[in-house]
Amino acid sequence: MTSNDHDDNQVDDSPDRSGDDAGDGVPGAWEIGQPWTPRPRQDRPPTWPPPPMPPVDPGREPSGPAPIDRQAPVSRPAVPPESPVTAPVHSTPPAGTLLPPEPPSAPVLPPDATIAMPATAAPSPPPPFMSQQPPAAAPPPPPTGSRVPPPAPGDRPERPRRRGFFSRLFRRLLVLVVIIAVVVGGLAVWADSKLDRIDVGALSPGRGPDTVLIVGSDSRENLPDDLAGNFGDFAGSRSDVIILAHASGTRLQMLSLPRDLKVSIPGEGTNKINAAYAFGGPDLLVETIQSDLGIPIAGYLEVQFGGFASIVDAVGGVELTFEYPTRDLKSGLEVDDAGPRTVDGATALAYVRSRHTEQLRDGDWQSVAGGDIQRTGRQRKVLSGIVGRLTSPSMLFRAPAVMSSVASSLRVDRGTHVWDLAILGLRFKTASDTESMALPVTGATEGGVSYVVRTGGAAAAVAAFVAGEPLPVEKG
Repeated sequence: MTSNDHDDNQVDDSPDRSGDDAGDGVPGAWEIGQPWTPRPRQDRPPTWPPPPMPPVDPGREPSGPAPIDRQAPVSRPAVPPESPVTAPVHSTPPAGTLLPPEPPSAPVLPPDATIAMPATAAPSPPPPFMSQQPPAAAPPPPPTGSRVPPPAPGDRPERPRRRGFFSRLFRRLLVLVVIIAVVVGGLAVWADSKLDRIDVGALSPGRGPDTVLIVGSDSRENLPDDLAGNFGDFAGSRSDVIILAHASGTRLQMLSLPRDLKVSIPGEGTNKINAAYAFGGPDLLVETIQSDLGIPIAGYLEVQFGGFASIVDAVGGVELTFEYPTRDLKSGLEVDDAGPRTVDGATALAYVRSRHTEQLRDGDWQSVAGGDIQRTGRQRKVLSGIVGRLTSPSMLFRAPAVMSSVASSLRVDRGTHVWDLAILGLRFKTASDTESMALPVTGATEGGVSYVVRTGGAAAAVAAFVAGEPLPVEKG
C-alpha cells in the first residue's frame, strides 16, 4: 500500500487552484482570505472497505506508508496564462437600415428658471411587527435574604387534581358507615328478640304526648347474692318506683307518683297505688293511673331490682353528687366521702330505695326529712344518669354488653321495640329544657292506714303534664 492509498475517502484539506476546481476557468475566483469549502477528491473513485493488508512476516522489518513531511513545499500545476480580451469593433450601419428612434432629450432651461419639486409625503412608520425595539432588560435579581413575591394567579402552574385520593377516602368512609350500621342494626334486632314482652291492654296510644310509664318492681326474683340481704325477704312484687315521662318538642318532663298515693283502684276500691300492681299487674296499674289521674299512657317499661343494678354496671356506673357523707342502714347505702363520684349498680339501687337516709354533719349522723318525696327525686336523678350514659358516643364500643344487659332486664308492652327505647333515650338526651317533679302530696291517715293524698297543686301539675306545658315547680 502506497502513501496515496490510505486516505481515499478522506477530505483534502488543501486548496486546489487547478482546472475547473480553481473557479471554473475564471481567473482570480479564489483569493486569500475568502471563505473556502473543502471538496472531496474526484481523481479516483473511493474504495470501501479498504483491501485487506497482506500478512506480516515476523522475520522482516515492518513496512508501511512513508511518513508525510508537512514542512516540504507543495508542488502545484502551473496556471495557464490569461487569454487577451478583444474589444468589440463598432461599424457604421449600411444605408437604408432602420435605426431605433433617439430618446427625447431633456429640455434646456434658462439659468434663472425655478424648478418646482413635488412635495414628498412623510415616510410611513414601519408595521408593528417590523419595528425594531430594543429588547426589554431583564429585571434585577432580588437582594439576598429578601422574600420573593408569589407569581400572579394567571402565571401559577395548575396543580394536578387529586380526585383519586378524595374519592378513595369517601368510598372507605362510606364502607365504614355501612359496616357500623349493619353491625348496630344486627345487634338491635338481636336485643329486640330478647325483650320480655307482656300484654298491657289498657294502654291509650295517640292521646296527647306519648307518655311512657316507667315502673321499678320490688320483686326479689333474680336478685344478686350481694344485694339479697339489703331488701328483706318478701313474696310477690309491688311497684316501688312509678315515673311518668314524655318528651314534648324540646321539653322533657318527668312526673313521679309516690307509691303510697291514695287512689281508687278499678274493682278493688280505695288503696295505695302500688297495690294496683299487686292486684292486677301492669294492666291494672295503667288502668288505675288513667282513670284516677286522667293521664293517658302510650307505653310501658318495667325493671326489677336485679335488672336495675345490672344496667348501671353495664353502662359503667352513674355519676352522683353527695353533699355530705351519706348512709342508710336499711337499704345498704354507704358513701364515705362528699362530692361527685361514680357509683356502681349496688350503690345506685340502695340510693334510689333509701327511705331512712342519714348524713354526717358536724360529726353527727342526722336524718334527712322527706321520706318518699326525697326518694322520688333520687329516682329521677339516677334515671337521667342512666339515659345520659346510654346515649353517649362511648357506648358504641360497649354496645353488645349494654344491649344484652338492657334487653334481659326489661319488661315492655308488645308494641315497644328496642329502637323505640333508643328514640326515647335520644329525646331525653337532646331536650334543651328538662322538668321533673313529684306529684304534690301530703301525709294522711284514714282507717288506721297511712296514705299520701294530693294537695291543691296536684291538679294543676297533672293538667300541665298532660298538655305538655311547663310544670309549675322543680325545673332542672
